[in-house]
Amino acid sequence: MLNVSLGLRNKPWSIHQILEKSLTTHEMTRQDYLYLTSAALQCPVLTQECHQVNQVLDDLRTGRVRLVD
Repeated sequence: MLNVSLGLRNKPWSIHQILEKSLTTHEMTRQDYLYLTSAALQCPVLTQECHQVNQVLDDLRTGRVRLVD
């Protein structure tokens, strides 16, 4: 499991929960986006979780997931 430390306060979601929420609702908050992009940059090898992070970020770029406040 990826361990992302960004210094953000009280993040109630894990990476897995952010992925599930984004794929289910097709929405992502800016804070979730920050966590996922940081997680993608911290992937030393392509694990299943890193692949899922990259897939959700691709969905965001192609419009299948939208960024909300």
